[in-house]
Amino acid sequence: NCYDLLNLTQSSDRMEIKKKYNQLALKMHPDKNPNQTEEEKELYRSIVGAYEILSDVKRRDKYDEYLKIKANLDAPKESPVIVFALLAVVVIFVVHQYQKQKYYQTREAILTNPRVQREFLDNHKINLKQTTRKGPKKKNKKK
Repeated sequence: NCYDLLNLTQSSDRMEIKKKYNQLALKMHPDKNPNQTEEEKELYRSIVGAYEILSDVKRRDKYDEYLKIKANLDAPKESPVIVFALLAVVVIFVVHQYQKQKYYQTREAILTNPRVQREFLDNHKINLKQTTRKGPKKKNKKK
């Protein structure tokens, strides 16, 4: 990135660009540093190229447009399968919570309201008077 090479932001003006370039060029110029490695020489060439792009208004505008397009392309895209799976999980969770809430409301109504209890028992054909006790009968002990 040209801005990163010169330690600038996209909002930097021409004077800032020129000032940063001059500082880096003096520091990195091969004539000032004869013992430079090949990597340092390549970095100097990159700095010169970045300055050429950013100092020309038309080239800078095109470069800024390129950066915007590149940022949009590099942005992560959600897979439709993942989105659908997450949506399905959310729907299942909401339905489960709704059913759970209804269950507890119904249970509470049955336990607290005698009329609802009678209706529930009638609907489920439960007759509390006819229930039989299973198991051995207790013997009455006479004393």
